[in-house]
Order: sequence, then C-alpha cells, then structure tokens
Amino acid sequence: HYTGGIRGWIKSNGTISPIIYDSIHIDNNCVLVRKDGYYGLLSCLGEVLFSCEFEGIDLVNHKIQKNGKIAKIDATFKKITPLKYDSISGNVVRFNGKYGLIDNLGNEVTQIIYDDIVEVGETQYIVALKGLYGCCDNLGNIIVPIAYSSIKQLRYNSELLVVSKYGQYGLCDRQGQMIILINFDSIEPYNQWGDVRYVTVVKEGLIGLYDIYGNRIINTLYDEIKIKYENYAIIKQDGKYG
Repeated sequence: HYTGGIRGWIKSNGTISPIIYDSIHIDNNCVLVRKDGYYGLLSCLGEVLFSCEFEGIDLVNHKIQKNGKIAKIDATFKKITPLKYDSISGNVVRFNGKYGLIDNLGNEVTQIIYDDIVEVGETQYIVALKGLYGCCDNLGNIIVPIAYSSIKQLRYNSELLVVSKYGQYGLCDRQGQMIILINFDSIEPYNQWGDVRYVTVVKEGLIGLYDIYGNRIINTLYDEIKIKYENYAIIKQDGKYG
C-alpha cells in the first residue's frame, strides 16, 4: 500500500503498517525497509529488528553496515559481531587493513594480524604474514607453516598445494606433508581427463612428469610431454619425438 510515493504494507491480519517508508522489500520472514536513504529491518508483524539507520542490510550474506563499518548478523537477525569491521566475507574479516577469522557465532578465532586470508576449502585458509604464506584451519590453528614465498591450490578445489621458496616449487597436501620436494622451476597440473592425476615439472627448461602421489614417472629431460591414452606418452627431445 502506498500514498504519494510513501509506502507501507498490509499485514496478514488486515492491519496496515505505518506508511512512512521510501521502499519496502518483503522476504519470507522479514521486511527490508528504506527511509530517508537508510535501511532498517522489521519482522512480518511489524516488530523493529533494526531501525532505519544503516547504509546497507545484506540478507543473503547476513551483514549490516553503518558509518562504513560492518557487522555480521545471524539467521534470526541478531547482531553477532561488533559493528567494527571494514569488510566481512564468509568468516574472513578485515579491520584496519589486517585480516582475521571469526567462527559461525561471530567470535574471533585468530588475531587480526594477517596481510591476507584466502579460503581454499570449507575449513581451510591460506594466510599471508610479513611476506610469507601458510595455511590455517577454521579454528585458526596453523597446519601449513607460514614459511613459503607463495602457496596456491594445484587446481580449484584441489587437496594439493603448490608451494615455493626462493623461486623453486614443490607440492604438498593440505596438512603440509611434502609430496614433491621444492626443487623445480614450476609445477603445473596435467589435466588430460578432467581430473588431475599427474603434474608436469620444469627444471632448467626441461620437462618431467610426476603423479599426484609424488612418484616420478618421467625424468626432467624433455622439451615436451603429451600423455596418450593412460599408459603411454609422446616425448620430444632435441626436435625429435619418441
């Protein structure tokens, strides 16, 4: 229901809410309203959950924003963190240019000291601190030492991590156990059948092949390697093929 561009809504019992809002969006169990450029949140019965004082209310990601600061809210629209963060993405929070982790109840489980945090699974994160990288779990426990020049997933959603030190690369699992020692100029997934079974390694411009368990299949002696079928590979060396 609206009058002169100002809106209210008719409740299920037939009563009409105050017609004072610039916009209204009715969700399944709440009503997002805007008044004088600010957002608020009401229950479907008209109970004020958040007054119209917020720059943004994100019902999908459960966040509210006021004066440039962000807080997390739960599924019942209760604020579960202080309204102090510069950003919140999932369980990663940023405050004064540094990053930390919160749990699903809004408690900080790490100090907010990291230069960056990137989620690499439902319960694991790559963390950066003073130019070095490692991994922690969702409780903030360090599981891969913060000792590497870089860390990235072998491929999206992979259980394996490519790590580097001093310009050399190796492969480890998400618990930090080395699978391929840090001894190569690069390591890349060899994706022949959709899933990754092998990785190519490069040393001084020559290519070799390992499986994802760390077994060496082909020495780093060749200019090119192409796997044909599952048990055969075409190799190139000095312009010749075999």
